[in-house]
Amino acid sequence: MGLGLHGWHTLKPDYSWSTKVYATIQLFTLESGNPEEDPLPLTFELARYLAPLTTASGIFLGMSQFILLRTRQTKVRNLSDHFIIVGATSVLWHWLQTSAPPVNRCWSC
Repeated sequence: MGLGLHGWHTLKPDYSWSTKVYATIQLFTLESGNPEEDPLPLTFELARYLAPLTTASGIFLGMSQFILLRTRQTKVRNLSDHFIIVGATSVLWHWLQTSAPPVNRCWSC
């Protein structure tokens, strides 16, 4: 946002702040168009390319986190006939290994 605002201020100092903010937000949706000035300031060039990249990476990270969460929930739902023991002492481990019915799998965490 800062790069875009600085770039618009450098290009169009006579624009109002609300117009500059609106035009900067448009950079994130690829709707800002091309200003006629050439060459464009470096801050504006950076903002033009980083804003859509930021938007795309945010969407990608959000979707990947959603998919990761859903796969974890599915794995937990499919678990059955198990115990989760956190902080087990040696006495508890001995009892688990000698208990009836025998525990088929023991993992220490």
